[in-house]
Amino acid sequence: MPEADGTVSEHHHRHRRRRTKRTGLGAADVGRTVFWIMVALSLASMAFSAHRMRLASLMAGPLLIGVPVQEVRYLRGEPQSITPDGKVWTYPEGPGAQGTVRFGADGQVEEIACMQVESVAAGCSEPMGVALGTSEDRLVNRLGPATSERYQAGGKQMVFADLGLIFEMREFKVVGIRKIRRSGKLSFLPRLAWNMLP
Repeated sequence: MPEADGTVSEHHHRHRRRRTKRTGLGAADVGRTVFWIMVALSLASMAFSAHRMRLASLMAGPLLIGVPVQEVRYLRGEPQSITPDGKVWTYPEGPGAQGTVRFGADGQVEEIACMQVESVAAGCSEPMGVALGTSEDRLVNRLGPATSERYQAGGKQMVFADLGLIFEMREFKVVGIRKIRRSGKLSFLPRLAWNMLP
């Protein structure tokens, strides 16, 4: 408040300075805000990755492990062929690829597979971004080390039991993708941590 001679009192000047300090953001406030924004973004990224990995561990395309025959017919239509025992249905997946759905004794899906049948193939579902033709290095970089590996004539199987995925490999490339029941409800969480690494 101006005094009689037109000068501003020292008390008023200090009070104004104090009010300015309170309304402005200090460096510490900006640092805390940025920190919490980064934490929120990291948690959102982890939640998105966990959701993708959970879906990859449960589904192959539109099908879930454990669904009944009627739901497969509804989602995929009539199969191209059915084995005599009725347990394996075959579907065309795309150019150069063939899909199979295998049913268990209970009449529910126990395995969904997509295999390369020609030199170039496409059309299979791509769990966690792994498609037919993906190199073994890229597969391991994407999902981490396999739970187990089984060598067979002309290739090997890389088994990711925690995700319920088996990749058929030939000459260091994915030539088939099989979806089976995963080993546990939250078994994919350690692999999620691997997936979050840069």
